[in-house]
Amino acid sequence: MSKVSVIVPVYNTIEYLPQCIESLLSQTLSDVEIIIVNDGSTDDSQSVIDTYAKRHNSIVVLKQDNKGLSAARNAGLSMARGKYIYFCDSDDYIENNTLEECWIIAENNNADIVMFDATDINNSYDRSTYLQANRVYSGVQYLNEFYAGNPFPSACLYIMKRDMIMNNHIKFIEGCNYEDNDFTCQIIAVAERICYISQKFYHRIYREGSITQSTYNIKKARDLYSVANSISEIAQDDREINIIMCDIALKTALTGFYQLAELPKNSESWALYNAYILMFTNIARKWSGKCAKVIFLDFLNEVAECYKHNKLPQRTYEAINEYAHTVIPDQICHYLVDNQSIIGIYGKGRSSDFFLELFSIFFGEIKSNIIYIDSNKTTGKSTDGDYICNVHDICNHGIDLVVITSQAYGDEMAKTIKNLYGNMFKVIRLF
Repeated sequence: MSKVSVIVPVYNTIEYLPQCIESLLSQTLSDVEIIIVNDGSTDDSQSVIDTYAKRHNSIVVLKQDNKGLSAARNAGLSMARGKYIYFCDSDDYIENNTLEECWIIAENNNADIVMFDATDINNSYDRSTYLQANRVYSGVQYLNEFYAGNPFPSACLYIMKRDMIMNNHIKFIEGCNYEDNDFTCQIIAVAERICYISQKFYHRIYREGSITQSTYNIKKARDLYSVANSISEIAQDDREINIIMCDIALKTALTGFYQLAELPKNSESWALYNAYILMFTNIARKWSGKCAKVIFLDFLNEVAECYKHNKLPQRTYEAINEYAHTVIPDQICHYLVDNQSIIGIYGKGRSSDFFLELFSIFFGEIKSNIIYIDSNKTTGKSTDGDYICNVHDICNHGIDLVVITSQAYGDEMAKTIKNLYGNMFKVIRLF
């Protein structure tokens, strides 16, 4: 068994391939298996591969018809015999001590995954702000400390145990862009020990025509749907890591929906709109009480314009209405359509305006009286005509329900109401 199997998919990268292979052959770690998969290249990449393979017994060569990056990686993975697996793109290269440093950390910590950083011609990919070197993370800890607001790393930025991959039947989605997002989620979901090295070992070369440089199109929007759907299927119970995975799935889907909104509307794009809405509805039905509700509301905001202007197929409206009712609590709906009710909206700003606008779009006219609650302003009418009530005065205004619309200060607002009034008011947090 080799210490590390390096899998290198190749497709028309003859200009960059020698530098990539040289960086792998010069690794200071001994006993490295290099599996090069020629994915139907139409340039002279195969001659470069053959030249190196004749000189170095550590190189294993596989040729196949063009099936795409994921299929090439999966083919290489099926041949690999190393204790650890590493994927390297054929137009990039790594520092010569990369695999040895990762191997030492992995062996000393019994790590399932060892991650590192990257540079490219314009900037760097650096996680040292969020993660600590020389620490072992669980999957949940890694996601909690790094994931929020950050993209998932490329599959080229970590080594991982082969047994972990094979025992859990993890593969790349074939024929699909953004496959790294799904693959990384799959392995983090099963990894028990993750380590991080604060070193920029990987050097990415951005070239014209590469996958990462291509523009948005209907296929990419469809691929993001496939990836989001695959990630959402990881979550089979309400363990914390699965709730985080659903958040990731939703954010991935929202990215795809943004792309879809920019593309020409035709039968194909409308069908994909419908598929996205159904997926969000299914996830909301199961997870809306646990996932970050701001994502659900962002999605409603994206479909709102289409909804208002009757731009969606009729069959889609039922799904949207079900989705809206799943995301916005029925108790809020009951009060907002009652002209005898007085609703206190704690937190006047973008979030409250956003919420009330969405409600009027999906549920109809707001008939209740609205009072905005503020922690600092004095009670009275604001310059824009809305009635503001200081939080210390709300017991004098007959408020039936307090809705906290702030995401950032929701905990603080809920605590303030509790400290001042105990259980006097019904309080619902939107986020």
